[in-house]
Amino acid sequence: MTALILCAALLGAPAAQQQKSPPAADELRDIRGPLPIPTWLRFLPWAGGAAAAGVIAALALRRKQRKPETLAERALCRLAEAWPMAEAGHPREYALGASDAVRWYIEDAFALRAAHRTTEEFLADAAAQPGSPLAGQPELSKFLQACDLAKFARSAPGTSELAAVHELARGFVLATKSLPAQRSAT
Repeated sequence: MTALILCAALLGAPAAQQQKSPPAADELRDIRGPLPIPTWLRFLPWAGGAAAAGVIAALALRRKQRKPETLAERALCRLAEAWPMAEAGHPREYALGASDAVRWYIEDAFALRAAHRTTEEFLADAAAQPGSPLAGQPELSKFLQACDLAKFARSAPGTSELAAVHELARGFVLATKSLPAQRSAT
C-alpha cells in the first residue's frame, strides 16, 4: 500500500485520492442507473419476426405451387423405393414392396379390393367385372404371379429377372394412369 501511495505522489495525484479507503460492509451505496440498450438491439425482435414471417410465406407459396401428386405418380414412387431391395439381393423384400405398391394403386385408382386378397381371387374378380379396365392387362397378371413366386415359393430370381418384373409393374401403372376409372389422390 505504501508503494501505491508513493507512486501516486510521484505522479502528482491529489492526496484525497491517495487516502480513499474501501467502503465498509454495512455502509449503504447508491444504486447505478439502468444501462442503455443499444439502438440496433431494439430492432432485433422485429427483424426476427419479419424473417420468420418471410420463411412461412415462402413455404406456403411453395406448397401451393406444387402440383398435386397423382395416384400413378405415387405408385411409381413406391416402386422406385422398393427397387434398392432387388439390387441388394433381397428378392422377397422387393416383391413385397412392389406388390404392395401396385395393389394399393389398384385399390385407390379403380376402387377394386386388391391389397388383402390372393392374386387368383383378385384377377378372377377383375376379369368378371363388366367394363373393368384391368381385364385386358396381361402385365398385371405376370407381375403379380412373379411377385407371388418370390414371396411365397421363395424362389430367388436374379437382378435381371427382377428388372423385368419391375418394368412390368411400371408398364402397368403407366398404361392405366389415363384410364377414366382413376380417381385423384387426396
